[in-house]
Amino acid sequence: MNHTSHTTAAGPGIDFVEAVARLSGGRVLLVGDLMLDETIRGAAERLSPDAPVPVLAIDGEEAIDRRPGGTGNVAACLRGLEMEVAVVGLVGDDDAGRHLTAELEANGCEVGGVVVDASRPTTVKRSLVGLAQHRHPQKMFRLDVESRRP
Repeated sequence: MNHTSHTTAAGPGIDFVEAVARLSGGRVLLVGDLMLDETIRGAAERLSPDAPVPVLAIDGEEAIDRRPGGTGNVAACLRGLEMEVAVVGLVGDDDAGRHLTAELEANGCEVGGVVVDASRPTTVKRSLVGLAQHRHPQKMFRLDVESRRP
């Protein structure tokens, strides 16, 4: 395969594909904001009778997708490149924090640097996605569960 050669952080004349291949097997420490991304999908086919807003009808737990976001998403991507990843961040002492930590661990990340703080919630970015006529997905709303204090 012929790749164009560019100057990269790996040095001049190293092509992008080769530079990415060199990452495999590397080690990285990620420090940052851990959050859980939730996407809730449902049918949005009617308006609420008590307010002019769409009703999102959810059909069971399979309509909810939960995955690492923020630094956790970066960690998952780096694991996809077969890198060793250690994560340092903060989660709450709640279901979201336990789920996020378990997901990171299941992805092969070292989670010994994840601190549990019972005084704050785990940051959750919850997106509500409605399907109009069962085929047109549209993000309707996002709910952010977070503490903005340091």
